[in-house]
Amino acid sequence: MSLRKSGKAKMKRFEGENSRYSKKKGKGRGRGRGRGKRRGKGRGRGKRKIKTRERYKKRKFPIQLAMYYFNQCDTKRCTGCKLEKHGFVRALRLGERFNGILLSAWGTKTVTASDRELISKNGLAVVDCSWNKIDQIPKKSLHGQHRILPFLVAGNSTHYGQPAKLSCSEALSAALWIAGFPEEATEIMQIFIWGNGFINLNREVLDLYKECNTHEEVIQAQNLFLENARNEKKKSQSQENDSNSSDLQSVSESDSFSSSSTSSGSENENNNSNSENNNEKEQEQEQETEKEKEKEKEKEKEKEN
Repeated sequence: MSLRKSGKAKMKRFEGENSRYSKKKGKGRGRGRGRGKRRGKGRGRGKRKIKTRERYKKRKFPIQLAMYYFNQCDTKRCTGCKLEKHGFVRALRLGERFNGILLSAWGTKTVTASDRELISKNGLAVVDCSWNKIDQIPKKSLHGQHRILPFLVAGNSTHYGQPAKLSCSEALSAALWIAGFPEEATEIMQIFIWGNGFINLNREVLDLYKECNTHEEVIQAQNLFLENARNEKKKSQSQENDSNSSDLQSVSESDSFSSSSTSSGSENENNNSNSENNNEKEQEQEQETEKEKEKEKEKEKEKEN
């Protein structure tokens, strides 16, 4: 009986609430020899952060560039991650204070040339997120002087030709150009294949914005540029319509000429056929007259005989 009791006691001990063999989950009391959580290795970003900080220090870029990274897009295509990898940008923690200008979708004023001193002193930051998931971002955790960008066209491979849908690198480059740092703006875009294409695509507008010192002047320049673009589009469409109408007229004239030539040719053919018929009739009449003359001669000979 004692053996049975001891066995039951062992089973109770194994089936306890805190046992590893119990159905209910709980904290174990044993001295486990497992490795536990591996911190600093595996999938962590500890080493990567150290490397990017070292590259950021070695780069010695004249303007402090930063970004709030939310990990919403593909890291292979993310332009902000690439800038961080090359040491141009440093990543900010969520809720970290940034005293410079922050490019975000919640700003009320545009970047102007008057922001040059603030950018050179405290830097420029951007919100790295996906355009499709922008509603999921906590606005209160983004600290800084919010600014927006005026009308610009994207030159990246994912949103090429679309207005206002710029990548992080394009937003930083455009803001630097407008604030009066064109060399730094081009240097950022050199690491991308399509970087020069974005600057060439928007150079005219960026030069207009660069001369504006207030938010109102930037908006006026934007409206003038859009009006000129619309007028040019209308002119090109009217020229295309005129060219199409002239082509149609030339085609119709050629058709009329060909129809007239065919009609004249048919008339000539009819005339020729009529003349041939008349000649045949005359020949037949002459033959008949000759036959009649021969018959008369034969009759006269018979009478003489």
